[in-house]
Amino acid sequence: MHKIKEKISMKKLKRVLALAMAVILSVPTIITTGMGTVPVKAAGDTVELTVSSESAKYAGYETRKMYAGGNYAYCVQPSKKTPQSGTYEKHYDVENYVSNAGDETQAVQSRNLAYYCWGAPGFNASYFPSTWYDGSAMDDDKYIALSHIMLSFLVSYDEVGSMHGCNSSFKNWVYQNVLGYNANGDLVNGQATLPILCWSAAPASFKVYILSTGSATQNILGYEYTPTGTVSLSKTSANTGITSGNSCYSLAGAVYGIYSDAGCSAQVTTLTTDAGGNAAAVSLNAGTYYYKELTAPAGYALDSSVQSFTVTDGQNTALSVSDTPTNDPTLITLKKIDSVTGEAAQGGASLEGAEFTVKYYAGFYDAGNLPANATRTWVIKTVKIGGTYVAGLNNTCKVSGDDFYKNTSGAAVLPLGTLSIEETKAPEGYKLDGAYLQAYGSSTKVTGKYVTQITQNGNIAQLNGGNEFSVADKIKRGDFKLTKIDTDNQNRMSDIPFRVTNKATGESHIIKTDENGYFSSESSWNAHSKNTNGGGAYDGLWFSTGDGKATVDDSLGAMPYGDYTLEELSCDNNRGKILYKGEFSIRRDKVTVDIGTIENHSEPTPVITTQASDAKTQYQIIKPSADTDIIDKVTITDTMAGRDYTITGTLMDKDTGEAVMVNGNPVTASQTFTSDGTKKVLDMHFNFDSSALGGKTVVVCEKLTYGDYVAATEEDMENKDQTIYFPEIHTTATDSETADHLTLADSRAVITDTVTYTNLLKGETYTLSGVLMDKETGKELLVDGEPVTQEMAFTAGRASGTKKLKFEFDTTGLAGKSFVVYETLTLEDVEVAEHKDINDEGQTIHIPAAQTTATDDSSKINVSEAKKEVSVTDTVAYRNLVPGKEYTVRGTAVDKETGEPLTDADGNELVSTAKFTAASADGSVDVKFTFDGTAMAGRSVVFFENVYYTDKLIAVHADIDDEAQTVHIPLIFTSVKDKDTDSHMSLAGSDVTLTDTVAYRNLVPGKTYTISGTLMDQRTGKAVKVNGKAVTSSADFTPDTADGETTVDFHFNTNGLDDTTVVVFEKMFYGKAEIAAHEDINDKGQTIYIPSVKTTAIDDKTATKLTLAEKDIHITDTVAYRNLVPGEKYTVTGTAIDKTTGEPLKDDAGKDVTAKASFKAEKANGTVDVEFVFDGSTLAGKTVVMYENIYYNNKLVGVHADISDEAQIIYVPSVKTTATDTKTETKLTYAEKDIKITDTVEYTNLIPGKTYKVTGTAMDKKTGKVIKDADGKAVTSEAEITPDTADGKVDVDFIFDGSNLAGKTIVMFEEIRYENRLVGVHADINDEAQTIYVPAIATEALDEVTGIHLSNAGDDVKVKDTVTYKNLIPGLTYRVAGTVMDKDSKKPLQNGGRDITAEAVFTPETADGTVDVEFTFSAKEFAGKTMVLFEKLYLVKNVDNADANPDDTSNKDKTPDDTQKASESENTQNKTDNTSNKVEVDNEDNNPADNSEVKEVLIAVHEDYSDENQTICVPQIKTTAKDAKSGTSMFYAEKNAKIVDTVSYRNLVPGKKYKVVGTAVDKSNGAPVIANGNNVTAEAEFVAKEATGKVDVVFTFDASLLAGRTIVMFEDVYYENNLIATHADITDEAQTLYVPKIGTTAIDGERKDHSSTADSSVTIVDSVAYQNLVQGQTYRVTGKLMDKATGKALVIDGKEVTAVTEFTAAGTEGVVDVTFRFNGKGMTGKQLVVFEQLDVVTADGAYAIASHNDINDAAQTITMIAPPKPKTGDYMSVVMYVLAGIAGVMAVICSFFRKKAVSKKKH
Repeated sequence: MHKIKEKISMKKLKRVLALAMAVILSVPTIITTGMGTVPVKAAGDTVELTVSSESAKYAGYETRKMYAGGNYAYCVQPSKKTPQSGTYEKHYDVENYVSNAGDETQAVQSRNLAYYCWGAPGFNASYFPSTWYDGSAMDDDKYIALSHIMLSFLVSYDEVGSMHGCNSSFKNWVYQNVLGYNANGDLVNGQATLPILCWSAAPASFKVYILSTGSATQNILGYEYTPTGTVSLSKTSANTGITSGNSCYSLAGAVYGIYSDAGCSAQVTTLTTDAGGNAAAVSLNAGTYYYKELTAPAGYALDSSVQSFTVTDGQNTALSVSDTPTNDPTLITLKKIDSVTGEAAQGGASLEGAEFTVKYYAGFYDAGNLPANATRTWVIKTVKIGGTYVAGLNNTCKVSGDDFYKNTSGAAVLPLGTLSIEETKAPEGYKLDGAYLQAYGSSTKVTGKYVTQITQNGNIAQLNGGNEFSVADKIKRGDFKLTKIDTDNQNRMSDIPFRVTNKATGESHIIKTDENGYFSSESSWNAHSKNTNGGGAYDGLWFSTGDGKATVDDSLGAMPYGDYTLEELSCDNNRGKILYKGEFSIRRDKVTVDIGTIENHSEPTPVITTQASDAKTQYQIIKPSADTDIIDKVTITDTMAGRDYTITGTLMDKDTGEAVMVNGNPVTASQTFTSDGTKKVLDMHFNFDSSALGGKTVVVCEKLTYGDYVAATEEDMENKDQTIYFPEIHTTATDSETADHLTLADSRAVITDTVTYTNLLKGETYTLSGVLMDKETGKELLVDGEPVTQEMAFTAGRASGTKKLKFEFDTTGLAGKSFVVYETLTLEDVEVAEHKDINDEGQTIHIPAAQTTATDDSSKINVSEAKKEVSVTDTVAYRNLVPGKEYTVRGTAVDKETGEPLTDADGNELVSTAKFTAASADGSVDVKFTFDGTAMAGRSVVFFENVYYTDKLIAVHADIDDEAQTVHIPLIFTSVKDKDTDSHMSLAGSDVTLTDTVAYRNLVPGKTYTISGTLMDQRTGKAVKVNGKAVTSSADFTPDTADGETTVDFHFNTNGLDDTTVVVFEKMFYGKAEIAAHEDINDKGQTIYIPSVKTTAIDDKTATKLTLAEKDIHITDTVAYRNLVPGEKYTVTGTAIDKTTGEPLKDDAGKDVTAKASFKAEKANGTVDVEFVFDGSTLAGKTVVMYENIYYNNKLVGVHADISDEAQIIYVPSVKTTATDTKTETKLTYAEKDIKITDTVEYTNLIPGKTYKVTGTAMDKKTGKVIKDADGKAVTSEAEITPDTADGKVDVDFIFDGSNLAGKTIVMFEEIRYENRLVGVHADINDEAQTIYVPAIATEALDEVTGIHLSNAGDDVKVKDTVTYKNLIPGLTYRVAGTVMDKDSKKPLQNGGRDITAEAVFTPETADGTVDVEFTFSAKEFAGKTMVLFEKLYLVKNVDNADANPDDTSNKDKTPDDTQKASESENTQNKTDNTSNKVEVDNEDNNPADNSEVKEVLIAVHEDYSDENQTICVPQIKTTAKDAKSGTSMFYAEKNAKIVDTVSYRNLVPGKKYKVVGTAVDKSNGAPVIANGNNVTAEAEFVAKEATGKVDVVFTFDASLLAGRTIVMFEDVYYENNLIATHADITDEAQTLYVPKIGTTAIDGERKDHSSTADSSVTIVDSVAYQNLVQGQTYRVTGKLMDKATGKALVIDGKEVTAVTEFTAAGTEGVVDVTFRFNGKGMTGKQLVVFEQLDVVTADGAYAIASHNDINDAAQTITMIAPPKPKTGDYMSVVMYVLAGIAGVMAVICSFFRKKAVSKKKH
């Protein structure tokens, strides 16, 4: 017994050591959920234990199933008896019940293991072996068994008892893969299940206990689990820029309700914030909760939105919220108005540019208690917007001042507080005196400063009294006065009118001087209200506004602020005087502007001279034209400077002395100018139409005026310089041959043009130029591409005369044209006259033309029949004759073919003539011809015509090719063919079309003709009749050419016309007139033959109508023919037809089964054999009919195709099969251990009563080889049958292990044998009915943003898992279900307490392809995690899918093999269908759920934690920012600050390139820190060598303006510009840097002010106020006294006066004193300034972090004053000074020893 115990003890020891070793080896794979301790709970609680009658059976043993308190419980002493159900006490001190009593570690391990066992909260199948020891799938009982064995081992070391009776294979497997060591306690596998799970810490809220059921019965281990955590809340202002330092806002008192439901009806607790915005943590059970704000803190808007959060076991959930501070976004609008007119400014004043000072105070005040200094101040001005002038708090209106308050969207707002508004600068022309402000809607007018408050009203803020105001100012008004005198006699000038005009508004009024030449606008002189603006010398003057709002007020000046013009007006009293023009300005209120004395001078008398010419040529001779421009250069002298003059010119007819009139108006020109007193030269342009002035002479007269006064004239009719000449010419043209206006075409013409001219300048040399113009086009007549011209030069001896020009040219091609002679007269290349009248008959020559049209008198067209007497009328159309004259036409008939004239019977030429008198230039005349046309068939006749005038030939038309002159006599012949056979044979018993091709000659194209045909029986000579009617046809046609052919189609049925020969007769008509015919009964070309056919088919081997479906079938079909054309060669083709379908039979190669024979018909009737030899192995079950066709030249001419003709029929038997998986009831099977497939074999045409054997073999479709099961055996099956009928079916069952066949396609081959002879076979590798598919899937997950296996820990992560599937059946519906798994914990990841899943329902078009499963979830809590996406594939069986069998015709076209090629390039376009029906799934057993609507069956799985393609990494970063110099979180506000932010990353994809981008953020407002106008940023690029690492981001920037600020370094990590990780926690101390700031106040230690007595003992205390320090850090303040006068350090006894104080900051802000003591004698009058520097003291030394060195800072300055002098003889004063000195010395000594004591105490 002792040895046994020793052995057991040693064994336990070895196991403990082995377990320890296993733990060491398993450290890398331990699930990192944190370590915990065993929760201890007092005994005494009881629980109900239920022992079930059911057991978990495993490997020859079993364990009873138990439940404690509703949770699954485990027996941990399997060697003892099973307890009874009942109530037992819980023992939480598990360490006292383990095998090593009191072993806390063993108890902790037992608790950890229990958490991950089956039935416990942490159970995950992935922690256990993936398959059972024998390779079978895991199930619940197997997980229970392994959990039981592990707990028995760990609690009691009794694994032997838990495996009692189990086989050795199982035990060995458990020791190796589950427990991790062997039966001897030796470590064998540190990665087994037990070593990993027992060291994976369970949550603290998971508690285990032992039920001690008795000494003889088993201890039971049970558990309790109530996960709990805490929640806290931190509130901030959403806009600290508004709320910071403003007492109107507070974070204290915000109340948040915590609810268990999203509707917020079940409140759990509340959270209330303190002044810092923080609410203390409260405890909650783990789960999802909802919160919303119930009460907003002072100054903030209530946030009523409902948000959710999750409480996790053992963790605090920190809620960060922010409230929006209420503010007034409307701001203020100050509208500037005129106190009288409103929005319109008066005079030249402006409402723009008024300035207002607006002050904001952070607090609530009234006008009586406003602080001395405003929080912010702005000066704004009015600007014009639309038609009004307004000022507002915006950058457009801002003149100076602080930044505006902004809301989060950047819009300017007003926070809660107090606002004052005051106008501080009036706009131009206005005065501040009397200005007032008035709120819209209020009658109160406020002068001076306006004060109001911005207060909260619910969730918004409002400006009390409204946001819109009008501010009214008064305009400045003044007056003016003047005196008017005559310069010549110095007399005062009365009643002189002046116009006064406001330059800005345009308002003007007339004033007059009185009898003393005086005027004043002052109301004291003439009241404004007296006959206001009457214009008299004693009337009042008043300038108002356009709308008259500025009413007359005698107490004010008449003229509003502005600039004015003063203009003297002409009158009798100042006639001949120079009028005054001037300006003056009103700038001051109630001030009169004295213009002074205005004098007048007399005017001079003007003189004018002129010179007229053509503006273009500068000549005084001008060609009359529509756009004549005469320029008269007028020189004017002695005019009055400043006066407006008008010069007016008029053209005068020299002959009549009257004004030249054009269109009833005189031709004039005028200009107005303002004289500058010097000579004026003006060009006067007379633009007018001078076309009617040919032969006229005109004179230009000029007149100078001002007003109605004529100042000067120049109107001398004999003045040559003012004279203009307009010449004129006329012409007459005649032909030299006809002496008339006619000439012959196509000849050499000579034309003479006689030109008459008038009004030329004698003695000048001119050039006369002529050109012939085409009257029709109005353009130059071109001969050989060149214009016809002529010219001559001459010197005019007289003003009038004549000249002749001759034109000689070729008129070829000009028939029918008229041309006009244009003449131009030039002087030195300048045109001075022309005659160009296109309608002038005297200038015109005509060239006549003739055209003819010949028409047959019978057909009425130019087509005639070849008959004895042909009558033709030739109509001659003439053009361009001279009307009223007599002409003769002579015609000749010509044979077009020979070109010779036709002759009559006597041999005379065939001619005809006609005379006529032309009634008009264009017309026609008929010429008649009659001749014999019988010999002219196919020939054409052309009619030539000549026209004569007085025996002179003037027109010819003789064009042998002119169709209009031609008459045609047609000829036809025909040829007929069968349209289908393209021969002279037609197929009997069918609808045929005969096409008769009619060839014609000599028709007139473009006319419509009719061909009419009849079919004739050659034997009878009579018309062929079908259904009692003759077969006829006709066709209309319109030929494009004279010669050609057309067709006539005869449509009829040839039934009953066997052995018939038909002939086609044809006639041609034009209208009703017959013009040609072809009717020859013996013409072979017009003949058609119709044959007949019969056949008989026999199998060569059986000599019967039966044949075997084998490789070489032989059939002979004997064809009997009749009525062929003897001597011709023919081909007979036979086709085997499937009687059932009527379609051609196909052989094994897919080709039609055919045969043919060629022969030459010796006679019309005979026979020929057709031999069929073909592969009939695929024709089993078919009934075959042999069809035969006879062809001539490859065209069908005979047919025998009777589907029911027994003589043509052959019979063949058949076999086919249908395979189905019995579990899925589909063509799909899951690759599992026990596959069962039933193959139903259907047969036809067997011999009833005989015994047959059916044998089946499973084939691999891809390789074509026999499928082998998991054991390597071929998969086969067989069955015997004895059929009662020829047709029937039998089932063949295949049962085999197919767990190795994922991705395979199986085809079932079947054979039927009779007496070992193969009589039927079905072995089609592509037969879908025989096929079974075993699907397989693989997946690749990629983040949709990064495109790689990397996601950002964001709220909206999108991961696309591309599932590649293989071997599906296209057209069916499938569902892919995916789950996101945590690679470390092997558990599903969750959002809101729910597993993250996604699915896609799809119907593939191909067997192989991909489908995307898109996961959208929040990865905010997954930073640093590695996710693996598991996928399962289900077949959705619903009403539409039926049995999901693709045997119907709709699916036969979409088999996996058929679509294999398409799947290689096609990316399946299947998307997740979120609206699909609910489905029931049996995930584990692959059994269809019981659902009549929709069922699903599992057909493929891909769940591999080690598959990188399924993996997505979520990076995580943290940062630590330090000053590069001090190594602390504080840095000096200096020019070149340098910060190093160390970014620690984890879970990146190694080998990729990343970029870290950092941004410095101001903690107070969350906005980026700006230095030198730019955001402070930095970045670093790196390639991650490993998933975890660090990278430094270095910031270098100008921090000189950042003193007192707190900076937080935000960092983002990017991959290819995609954000993948961020760390931007404004509250993270590691990211935070402080920029300290100090200010100092120096005072005398005794006087307590900024003056010190210049004696020997001076004490100066400098109070250094610091901000933004790190609490608890040691600092040193070093002070130095500076001489303000020199700017240098104060030196006493050769040393600078300094002081140092070292302290530890109790808070971020505070004050520390630095005390200076020194001898100040002799310093009276000096000013000393204290400079201070703040250092942070670290282990490495001290580093400057702030300073205050302002030589002009009054707060730092001490003025040394003279010490008081004691009075002579005053003993008490002296004593007092001595005592004071002694006291001072004692104080110094005490202070010294006190410091020593303090120093010792510190050390």
